[in-house]
Amino acid sequence: MRNTRRNAGLLGTGIALAAILLMATLPAEAGGEIAGQVGDKKFTMDEVDAKARAANATVYQQLYDARRKALNVMIENQMLEVEAAARKVTVAELVIKEIDEKVTPVTQEEVTAWFNENKARVGGRTLESIQGQIEQFLNMERGSEVRSAFFDTLKQKIAVKIALEPPRVEIVLAANDPYKGPKDAPVTIVEYSDFQ
Repeated sequence: MRNTRRNAGLLGTGIALAAILLMATLPAEAGGEIAGQVGDKKFTMDEVDAKARAANATVYQQLYDARRKALNVMIENQMLEVEAAARKVTVAELVIKEIDEKVTPVTQEEVTAWFNENKARVGGRTLESIQGQIEQFLNMERGSEVRSAFFDTLKQKIAVKIALEPPRVEIVLAANDPYKGPKDAPVTIVEYSDFQ
């Protein structure tokens, strides 16, 4: 009995390894890379992704967000390189001139005003105890605004195209689902409400 179980386990392991080797050697086809195959039926990565996306859209949204963030950094770095080359300066010199030098220092009045407007958010702490944190936050916010404005001007001079598509989830409306507008609209907005 024990040998039979061990042999069955080895057989299962052998089949799994054979399946992995088979999938690793399957050729790519026009419809996408082959992810698996049963007999003559082949499953492409596009089909697997569509099934996985339907089961867990959050993972695909997170992947898109990570890709979009990385793409934004790459685009900004390339725009800086193009602009620096056009001005015959280094990227570091360009950043200092167009961003760092244009960030005006935060004043004591601005720190105090922010504190007074956000007392509910600071949990009863005094201005003196968190003044440095407020100043740092306001400096970062101001730097981000200056940086964003600079990249907006660069986008007007340098052609930027983003082809990365956000994930989309197909919404299937049942016959009795309430909706407004045509059923074949290209975009569907789903609202979740509590009627209690």
